[in-house]
Amino acid sequence: MINENSKPVSKSDDAAKDFLRLSLGDDFTRGFDVDSVYCEVQGDKVRWTLIEFLKCDTVAPEHSHPRRYWNGKTSNSRKFLSLWALCRSLQKDGVDARLLLVNYRDEKCMVKLMEVVNATEAAISTSDRVLTFDAWRKWFREFNATKVGATWDVLRLMSPPGR
Repeated sequence: MINENSKPVSKSDDAAKDFLRLSLGDDFTRGFDVDSVYCEVQGDKVRWTLIEFLKCDTVAPEHSHPRRYWNGKTSNSRKFLSLWALCRSLQKDGVDARLLLVNYRDEKCMVKLMEVVNATEAAISTSDRVLTFDAWRKWFREFNATKVGATWDVLRLMSPPGR
């Protein structure tokens, strides 16, 4: 039996980004990373939650929004479009999937939790909640603790190819 608990998050998790930078040098990457991926399995139902954490340096989290940087051409909008494309691809295959964006600041005062409703090259729309850091922490810890099933349980729901 596989232990259902993942390892705690650590500083070494940034090592992959360092390795990627070293490997690509000055080349542009054609891929993108996802900060956190959760999969819940209940019976034959699967739900994927993709989470992207967005550190706010110049604007308070409660006032920042991806549309501030939106023109469909900047690397910021391309990243969000790529995340949304992943989410929509899962949905197209009949899987319940959602994309959450989380604005935060080092001062850990306010957090803005945004669920993406739609994203196109022209615009992005979200459903937003502004929380204190303590309220966010409580919500996120509860979300993490109540995740149902192990991510790899989704494999048992898949038929082998050709069947």
